[in-house]
Amino acid sequence: TAAAGERAAILAGLLTMSTAALLAARAPAVALLVAAQGMQGVGLGLVQLARQSFLASAVPNEHRGKATSLIGAMVSLAATVGPAVGGVVDECLTTPWVFRSQALLFGATAIIVWAK
Repeated sequence: TAAAGERAAILAGLLTMSTAALLAARAPAVALLVAAQGMQGVGLGLVQLARQSFLASAVPNEHRGKATSLIGAMVSLAATVGPAVGGVVDECLTTPWVFRSQALLFGATAIIVWAK
């Protein structure tokens, strides 16, 4: 079904992002760190595309505008607050720990998506 394909794409994206975060945490050189972050971008692309497809199939037409607006508001909030929070976290932790925490978050999210 379409939902199974969307779920598989979200899982693939989350696992890609988690793996890339672990690679970034262990990157011995800047070039490898940049490559790992590029890999995270590929994983995020999978998640975003699947999210849009899931939204189109799961939300009725009459509520799709509201759902899309809510997602847009959350993305805007994350883009606004994220850099400040990230800066504080980076000051409190070393950069490898920031990537390790990302891997944990993405991995935990993948487990939740897989379990549903």
